[in-house]
Amino acid sequence: MLGFDIQQVLIHLLNFVILTCILYFLLYSPVKKFMDNRKKSIADKQTEVQNKLKDAEEIKSEYNRQLEQFNAEKQQMKLDCDNELQSYRDEQIKQAEQQAEKIIADAKASAQLEKKKIVSGATKEIKQIVEEATTKMALDMDSNQSIDEFLKFAERGESVEKDK
Repeated sequence: MLGFDIQQVLIHLLNFVILTCILYFLLYSPVKKFMDNRKKSIADKQTEVQNKLKDAEEIKSEYNRQLEQFNAEKQQMKLDCDNELQSYRDEQIKQAEQQAEKIIADAKASAQLEKKKIVSGATKEIKQIVEEATTKMALDMDSNQSIDEFLKFAERGESVEKDK
């Protein structure tokens, strides 16, 4: 017939099946295992990366929350410091005003005492001048001359005894 030997075809077919089985076990199976392991490894790494990303997002949100809390505390501390500073200023101003009032009151009292001393001293001097003038007038009979001398001495601020 056509020159096909069935026995040869079956032997070639058997060789092909044996070669296919050998190649399947030697090449395909290890490559398939390698590829499956590689897929599994990539999937595990992807899951790990997603978990780490999720953890990083949680940490970021925690840091943002802490930052907001810190900013709120900082703002509150600033307000407290401002209030405390204002209270201190008010207290210092009040104390300064009290001291100023005390100084003014002391100065007024001192001025009153000084005024009393001056008036008292002037009164004593006037009494002395009047006494001296009356004594001189009593001793001198010329009263017009004595009054004129008295007025001259009084204007100069001298005592009558300086001339004697």
